[in-house]
Amino acid sequence: MRAASLVLLVALAIAAGAGAGAASAAGGQVAHHEIIAGSRGANLPGERLRDVGRVLRSRGEATRVLGKWGLDRAAVKGVDFSRHSLIVVLANYRPSAGYRARVASVVVRGRETVVTADVRFEAAGKLVAQDLERPWVVVAVKRAAVARVNPEVRVRTRGAAPAR
Repeated sequence: MRAASLVLLVALAIAAGAGAGAASAAGGQVAHHEIIAGSRGANLPGERLRDVGRVLRSRGEATRVLGKWGLDRAAVKGVDFSRHSLIVVLANYRPSAGYRARVASVVVRGRETVVTADVRFEAAGKLVAQDLERPWVVVAVKRAAVARVNPEVRVRTRGAAPAR
């Protein structure tokens, strides 16, 4: 059975400079492209067991946060942080492997940024590990489009978990 959940990250964007303020004031859909996605099974000490998201505005910050969250840091090497920021979405644990996170949209409305990510079970009919997994995704956006994101997360689940 195909399971899907919609992760809605509603975040307050703090304008940091005229470019970010202009983008926030204009509002609307923000172009983004996926850098890397995956899932991890490790439960890290002190981590929040909920959906989280964050904007990363420098190579050092991205390397530090991705490392702290146990995510792949290799993709950071190809990002020009003078022109782009990264948005990382780390979904809450799912009951098995086979889930994938994808950012569906990034929308700026005034000072609020809404990042919508779909988390879907994509391994229907395949043998998957029966352990807790945390899907994640990293996307790039133009630096001026989103300054800072301190997310408030809401999750809607659609469908059911795969049969065991």
